[in-house]
Amino acid sequence: MGAMKEAVLAYMAQLPSIDSVADMAGLPEYRHTYGANPQQDNNRRASRAAKVVARYAELLDGEDAVETMVADMLTDVLHLLDGIGVDPEPILYRAQHFHAEEVKGEW
Repeated sequence: MGAMKEAVLAYMAQLPSIDSVADMAGLPEYRHTYGANPQQDNNRRASRAAKVVARYAELLDGEDAVETMVADMLTDVLHLLDGIGVDPEPILYRAQHFHAEEVKGEW
């Protein structure tokens, strides 16, 4: 991996090994507080998202793979946006932009 790629990935979330939805449910809970440490902030963001996916899996009685549950949840969010008349493209673009900034420690 080149130096530029390493810099871009400098603050990707680092969580304990997650092999199941149950592992996700066991992560710590964090509120929306951020400090001067981008790595810790992104770990907290990822942990919070894991809690949401774990709760979503509970609603479905889902025991599928983590990747499947995340894909199912994102699909349902797209259905939600359809249902309330919101174009998902700008939201997806914004989310990807925010993620890129946060991974680089710029947010």
